[in-house]
Amino acid sequence: FRDFGKKPQPIQQPTEVCPPKSHAEDERDILPIPTNPKHQALAHVFRYKRIPVVSPQSAEIDWSRVQLGERSGSPTLRFCLAGVPRVDIALTTVRTIVLFLRDFKKFYEEYLTILFEDLAWKYMSKALRPSGLMHQYEHAIKRFEEKKRNWTAVEKCIHDIFKLSVMQAE
Repeated sequence: FRDFGKKPQPIQQPTEVCPPKSHAEDERDILPIPTNPKHQALAHVFRYKRIPVVSPQSAEIDWSRVQLGERSGSPTLRFCLAGVPRVDIALTTVRTIVLFLRDFKKFYEEYLTILFEDLAWKYMSKALRPSGLMHQYEHAIKRFEEKKRNWTAVEKCIHDIFKLSVMQAE
């Protein structure tokens, strides 16, 4: 059978590609512990059947292996400074950032519930993508140990990236 009108495609040689292990196949994953509220929240929010932990003997969640779910309507940081008088740029920037942080916190506290403090830092990276500041943020958050990457650390990184203390003084 030949499909006329289409160019013949070259035959591709099979390659040895090992697909990445799915989340449920990792030997470090355990079933959610019913008495652990964060295990239960992961199972509920992300529909996890197995929880990524540091080791099977530990119930401590390995946050680096938690795969984030997409959420429609999530806040992103975008700047619209066209038409803003030069004198008002600093004030408009600060106001935009403050409102963004407020909206981000409210949105993700409702979505993540008790997981907010543990996962806000990962979602912030996605929220900053439209502004082009994702890489600066990822570099800044690495200053904090993974266990200390909470909402306070996220806010500190945002303040440092934008030099908000200097802008607020102006």
